Amino acid sequence: MNPKLHRLVTFGLAICLVQSNAVPKTILANGNDCPDDRLMKSRTCKSSMENLRNQYRDTLSNLQDVLAKTIDEVDKAASRQLEPLCSKLSLQTPLIRAEDVQKCVLSQWSEWSKPQGFGKIKRTREIKINGCGCPDESELVQTVDVSKYTNDNTSVADQFQGEFLTNGSNPNLPRDILIVLDSSGSIYDKDFELMKDGLEIMIDLFCGGFGPDKSNNRMAIIQFATNVTIIHEFGDDQDPETLKEKVRKLRHYAGNTCTGDAMDVASRDIFNSVNGMRDYTVKDTLLVTDGQSNCGVDLHYTVSTFLQKKSKVWALGVGLATSPAAKKEVESVVTDRNAKHIFSLAQFTDFKAMIDNIKARGTSDPCQKIEL
Repeated sequence: MNPKLHRLVTFGLAICLVQSNAVPKTILANGNDCPDDRLMKSRTCKSSMENLRNQYRDTLSNLQDVLAKTIDEVDKAASRQLEPLCSKLSLQTPLIRAEDVQKCVLSQWSEWSKPQGFGKIKRTREIKINGCGCPDESELVQTVDVSKYTNDNTSVADQFQGEFLTNGSNPNLPRDILIVLDSSGSIYDKDFELMKDGLEIMIDLFCGGFGPDKSNNRMAIIQFATNVTIIHEFGDDQDPETLKEKVRKLRHYAGNTCTGDAMDVASRDIFNSVNGMRDYTVKDTLLVTDGQSNCGVDLHYTVSTFLQKKSKVWALGVGLATSPAAKKEVESVVTDRNAKHIFSLAQFTDFKAMIDNIKARGTSDPCQKIEL
């Protein structure tokens, strides 16, 4: 190429590049232009910076192609005006800077929840703006096991009243409620008496009460150890005093813990229209137990295959928080494996204290009115 023409082309290209502001700046390495080391190492940051590098690489490639075509065209037509070439060099890529990468913005942590189930509490936060440095979903939830504090049963009383004794989740509907009482040998006689005392008081605390009317709740009771006994059915007298008298007459069996057999009887014989179950009611089963089953039919299979198709299943576990196997069994049989269906206490004295606590509140927690 003619030297004078080469200098002319070079000068013209320089003018075009300056006019188009197309030359990307180098990413600076100082603290003002780069994210801190922690963010730079995060997966989302690496992805964002890789995108910037790809843009920079594409820009340079584009510039190289344009220069090659320009020189080729100049060689072919030295007299061509340089102005049309400037338009071909109009690269619209913005300046590439690390501070332009969108950083992650998170909400504040929520308040800790009240203990549910076997004493776990949790708090959460959300991603407000998704960007560089955002954590995985698992890091948006924090869970802490506080089961060692379950003997302080104020929060358990709140949960028991708010979830089981009231009809808040099923307003305006009467309930058929089955109580399944563990009477095995692992429960001391004095603890069984505390269980009875608490249940007797509890009869007066259910929203809607018990009675013969269509809008009243009805109660059934099963007691089990090695054998299973039906104490009361939905079709029996539902006067509250009759129910209390049945509870007072209960005697401790001792023996094994055949929980699966008790749940099988519940499914086949209690939740049966022949024995007084009504088709328009909410069905709830509360299992009160202090340990893991050790005899009879398979508990999980019986509950999941039969009983849960007829009734919600709740559990009040006494002293189970320190037994991983017993906790796992209870969690496997309650409805939806949801912690709100589990109430955990350290000992039977806590059960009686919890019921007394709820009774003392009186009308501070009004019930929903049942209307059919």
